Amino acid sequence: GGHLNAVYANDPGGGGGAGGLLIGSATMSPGTYGIVIGSGGASSSTSTGANGSDTVFSLGSDVTAIGGGGAGSGASNNSTREGLDGGSGGGGGGGSAQETLSAAGSGTVGQGNAGGTGGASGSYGQRSGGGGGAGNAGEAAPSDRSGAGGIGLENRYKNGTDTYYAGGGGGGGSTQGGVSTVGQAGGTGGGGAGGNAPGSSNAATNGTVNTGGGGGGAGGQGTIAAYVGANGGSGIVVLRYTV
Repeated sequence: GGHLNAVYANDPGGGGGAGGLLIGSATMSPGTYGIVIGSGGASSSTSTGANGSDTVFSLGSDVTAIGGGGAGSGASNNSTREGLDGGSGGGGGGGSAQETLSAAGSGTVGQGNAGGTGGASGSYGQRSGGGGGAGNAGEAAPSDRSGAGGIGLENRYKNGTDTYYAGGGGGGGSTQGGVSTVGQAGGTGGGGAGGNAPGSSNAATNGTVNTGGGGGGAGGQGTIAAYVGANGGSGIVVLRYTV
């Protein structure tokens, strides 16, 4: 999830993008195959959140699910408010009235979707975009709140029951002019919720481990503990086979 710049304490961070999701089948011979599980992207105390690392399955040639895109920070600097490209794109950070909308990151074709655009000040304060998910794009910031994370996709390969993966992180809430908006929900599939404002007890939540979910964005205003966005969830490789 995106960081909130404490100097511009009303501006919430965007939601982190989910890691890329790939589903397919292959014929495998007996042998040893390499698997690298990607880590979730780390939130930043100074700027845009970092991208997650790739998950790689070495099946003759590598099959690579791209790490999720880092979210834009809540800051006056438009370059750090932009979400980053990834498996799914990070949401754009919130900004002040004199600023333009903040761009979201793009998703990787066949793996995920774009994040939601962050907004400048509205009647309910600054607003950030949700992170993209494997099932749909992150929500662009409406006029009265930040955007929710994009939903992931489900399958039954792990244990025979419907399980969602790769949900985007929710955008953080904000306080301005005595009016507060809450942090938004992460997408189904491990996306973390955005932090509320004010209050350190309402900090952003991490993406769920082994889902590739994006981290929630930082809440604006409130205490310092609410300023930092959350980390993304690590990746997973699920193999299902007949014998």
